[in-house]
Amino acid sequence: MKKIHLFAGIAVLVIVVLIGYTQLIKPKLDNRTVTTVVSTTITQPELDFEFTYPSGEEGYSLIEPPVTTSSGSELKKIYLMMPTENYIGYQGKEDSEDAPPTTSVFVFEDQSEEGDSGRVTLLQNWANSHAGLTAFDQISTEAEVIELDGAKALHYQVEGTYKKDVYLVSHQGNVYLFVGQYKEAGDALQTEFTKVVNSVLFY
Repeated sequence: MKKIHLFAGIAVLVIVVLIGYTQLIKPKLDNRTVTTVVSTTITQPELDFEFTYPSGEEGYSLIEPPVTTSSGSELKKIYLMMPTENYIGYQGKEDSEDAPPTTSVFVFEDQSEEGDSGRVTLLQNWANSHAGLTAFDQISTEAEVIELDGAKALHYQVEGTYKKDVYLVSHQGNVYLFVGQYKEAGDALQTEFTKVVNSVLFY
């Protein structure tokens, strides 16, 4: 039951963070907006990975909502990214239906035991047991096994208000969930998400 509340809460958190950041933090940063697109690398040695995204006024805005660590909690880190233009257009709106498509990166502690199951089976089991976040029970394509910087990963897509491209990776005791929302296959949103995923390096 705690896990159900956790993952339902994460979905709500994305919307709450967007609203709070829009109303409280963004106005203070307006005069520091970067007017060009800059490739920015987020390096997290303590989480054993890094990724690069296009930041700036003509690129993406990055939001790092605080994560409350509590006993038994798996969630370690959240990154939210969206085109800055879309983000600015969302200012002042509080309806979750108006939320722009977002690229999300979640990092969890991997609490599963590998045993004899194998890495891919463990990823599938993890995706099923966390379906509230992975939407693994709603996939619209067959899940494929790929390698992301040498680590085994599941890749699949989900239909919905926004289509979702999903990558799930297990590495060094962590589970990494990359979710890219987009409108149409091959559009700029999906293209940029793919670039973010392809930039990932694991330590």
